[in-house]
Amino acid sequence: MLSARRSTAVVALTYFVSTLLTFTTAALTPRSNSIVVREESAASAFVYGVDGGNITFAITAVKSNGDIWFHMAAPSKYSYIAFGTGKQMDGSTMWFGYASSDGKGATLSPRTSGDHVEPEYSSKIKCSLVTDGFENGVVNKTLLVNGHCTNFTAAQSGKNGDSKLNFDSTQQSFIFGLGPTSHTLHSNDLDAGIRRHTEYGTFQMDLTKATVHDGDGVTPPKGAAAWTNSNSGKAEDVTTGDMDYIIPVHAVAMCGAFVLLYPGGVLLLRVLEKVMWHAWMQGLATIIAILGVGLGIKLSLTYNHSKSFNAAHQLIGLVVVLACVVQFALGYLHHRAYKRTQRPTPLGRIHRFAGPVILLIGITNGFTGFNFSDNAKDNIWYGAVVAIVLVVTVGLLIWARIRNGRRAKKATSQEFGLPAYEGMRGEGGNDSGGYDASRYGSNVHLGTM
Repeated sequence: MLSARRSTAVVALTYFVSTLLTFTTAALTPRSNSIVVREESAASAFVYGVDGGNITFAITAVKSNGDIWFHMAAPSKYSYIAFGTGKQMDGSTMWFGYASSDGKGATLSPRTSGDHVEPEYSSKIKCSLVTDGFENGVVNKTLLVNGHCTNFTAAQSGKNGDSKLNFDSTQQSFIFGLGPTSHTLHSNDLDAGIRRHTEYGTFQMDLTKATVHDGDGVTPPKGAAAWTNSNSGKAEDVTTGDMDYIIPVHAVAMCGAFVLLYPGGVLLLRVLEKVMWHAWMQGLATIIAILGVGLGIKLSLTYNHSKSFNAAHQLIGLVVVLACVVQFALGYLHHRAYKRTQRPTPLGRIHRFAGPVILLIGITNGFTGFNFSDNAKDNIWYGAVVAIVLVVTVGLLIWARIRNGRRAKKATSQEFGLPAYEGMRGEGGNDSGGYDASRYGSNVHLGTM
């Protein structure tokens, strides 16, 4: 009897434990699965349509170690694609992607920026391409970049506020920029020089939906999570057609001064014999050259390769423009002295022979300038213009020299030959006297100046 009761109790207890385990497992299984699903699909993605396709930025963040995994994509027609933290460049931490040196792969360059200047590569931010199971590079005219930055939250250089990545933010601000299509950037260098963006804007993301606690098994977003807009706002403050207008203005100012205005001033003096016009033209050219070098200094402070002011183009440009100012001062002082004494001055000799030397150095520096700005192809049209101007200028100067020589001969024959006797005919003659240089517009005085 007692044995039967014990058997019944054991069976009942076994049934109770089995039932309890079943319900417990059933209750826990959905919750466990929901965590796995949430962890595996945690991502926020921004997709924006541009000329030639879409740009994409998708991110997954790991809270335990501060890592971030991300996917970037853009039409390969743009020289680079960039995304950064915050609402503006100042204080932003950025990720730049551009084609590798062979034009097929991709280069990922983490950079920091201060205000509206070229961002600098930062070795403190440890980022690398994710290649295991992911494709990076130019594929079907699209640049793909899949990256991983370790301990990013500690390495980021942003200031307090939106420029720092905050995994708990539901409205984390980001900026984006696209490199100009007129320029090709193929490089493996992490600090490769970049041009000013041609299009840029801002957007926001909900990083709470893109954050996981543990980094085990995390990869950059892929599939629909990488190219479907999710947990992000629309693009704002988008600017298209942006460019660095200082570059062409600087080039036009300096090339115009040395290739057109200065040679034009020489022709006004030697061909048309207009001393004051010559002075005004050279003065205008000098002012434009000073403005041009000022723009050049501003440009130098904008780009990383020129901030040190040690390039040949920069040094030659500064010296040449300073020489132009001194040259103009010499011409002015000589002119004042000549008007007073009617005699040549040492300043005049220096002014006369230094001018062509300064002019040729300035013209030559234009070629180094196009090389320095990575626009070597523009040397073709610049060289053609320089060749035409030099041929025309030299030709007119030779013609003026021949003309002045003939004038001098004619003046000599009139002073010592027949015209002198004709001047003595008296009232019946039409000539009032001997040689008068003003009648011929002679340039003899320029030679003696």
